[in-house]
Amino acid sequence: MSRRNELANYIVESINTIEADVDDYTQGYRFVIRDPVDNLVIQKLAPGEAMAGVYDTGEEKNREFGSTRSKLTIVVEFYYRPKIGASKADELNRLLAELTKRVMIDYTQGGLALNTEEVGNDLDIDGIYDKIINGSITFEVTYRHGTFDPTKALC
Repeated sequence: MSRRNELANYIVESINTIEADVDDYTQGYRFVIRDPVDNLVIQKLAPGEAMAGVYDTGEEKNREFGSTRSKLTIVVEFYYRPKIGASKADELNRLLAELTKRVMIDYTQGGLALNTEEVGNDLDIDGIYDKIINGSITFEVTYRHGTFDPTKALC
């Protein structure tokens, strides 16, 4: 399996194992997938339910002697149907903070990466999906691999 797949799968699994009301996390996720989220699934979220999609969008490569240092761009998108009476702004910021914390708490992604940085986010409080708030967080994950073999880890 390529390093980029291992990194994205690690992030999927770390989000998938969030338990609500454990370790300062208040939101569990009904679905966490390794793709952009499908519009039909979003509409099926019940009040208080969230889902996330994790995917990579490209990478920059720098050749070094005997290895390649890559910066992989990974996007974590999330959708949430707030409970009735909840503040959408508060809920959106809570989810953004919790997901960022979850991805950044182990910046090596289980030893697969050299570093992980949040490089931006995009939030939508009143988007096209009625009563659903959503956002995306973009991370750059730096890792090394063999120059001619992206499956050979060098971290």
